[in-house]
Amino acid sequence: MPITRLPLLARVAALAALLASSAVQAHDTWLQVAPQQPGAGLLALHLGSGGRYPKSDGVISSARVARSGCVDEAGQQHGLSPRSELPLALEMRSRIGDAKAVGCWLELLPVELTLAPDLVQAYVEDVRAPQAVRDAWARQAKAGIGWNEVYRKYVRIEALVPGAAVQDLARARTPHGDPLELLPVGSQPLRAAQPVAFQALANGKPVAGLAIELVPLRGAAGIWAQTDAQGRISVQLPTPGEWLLRSTAFDLPGADNVWRTRFATLTVQVQ
Repeated sequence: MPITRLPLLARVAALAALLASSAVQAHDTWLQVAPQQPGAGLLALHLGSGGRYPKSDGVISSARVARSGCVDEAGQQHGLSPRSELPLALEMRSRIGDAKAVGCWLELLPVELTLAPDLVQAYVEDVRAPQAVRDAWARQAKAGIGWNEVYRKYVRIEALVPGAAVQDLARARTPHGDPLELLPVGSQPLRAAQPVAFQALANGKPVAGLAIELVPLRGAAGIWAQTDAQGRISVQLPTPGEWLLRSTAFDLPGADNVWRTRFATLTVQVQ
C-alpha cells in the first residue's frame, strides 16, 4: 500500500504488531520555524509530518499544498509558498517585511484511504474520537462495511520573529474560515504557568466537544482537553517553548458509507 494512503500514527505500531509489515505514514502534520532563516524580511517554515511531533518521518510533496498564507500583527496579508523539498520537511517561505509576528496557515489536498478493521480501534483511541464515532463504526463493522475515509488537513502556526517585541497578536490570530482550525484566544502572548485559551472553529463557528491534545516540543506526555460550548479550552502549560495542538473531527458517514475527517494542528510559542 502506498505511504500516502495510510496516515496513521507510527506509535500505533507500538500498541499493536498489526502495523509491523505495513508502510504507514503518521497522520500528524505541523509547521515549525526553520532553524536557519533566509534573511531580513523573509520567514522560512518547515512543514513536517510524523508519528509523534516533533519527529518528522518524511517530506510532504509541494503538490499537496492546496492553499497557504500568512497574516501579521498589523493585519497585513502575506503569501506563503513551497520553496524546496528537504529530506524530512517541506520548506515554505513568506516575505513578511518588517512584521513582528505572523499567523500562517495551509491546507493540504484531500486523501482517500481504506483501513483494515483491526486498525480502526487503535486509530479512534489515539485521537480520542467521541462515542458517536465509535458507535457508528460498530454498526458499520457489524454490517460488514469497511472503513473508507477521505481526510483533509489544516495546519497553522503562530510565529514570533526572534528578538521582536509584540504585545497585541489579535490580528495575527484572525480565523481563516477553514473547515477545522485551532487558534489562540485573545491578544496577549502565551505564557507558561498562566491560564491560556484556545478555540476550535469550523467555517468560523465554534466546535463543541472536540478533543484536543497539547504536546510539548520536549517530553512525550501531552495534555488532553475537550472544547466547551464555545469551542474553547483553557489550560496552563507548564513549560515555555514550542507546543503543538492536534485534533481530529469526524463527519459520520452518509449513504455512501464514507468517513470524512478533518485534521487540524496549531504550533505556538509559549514564553
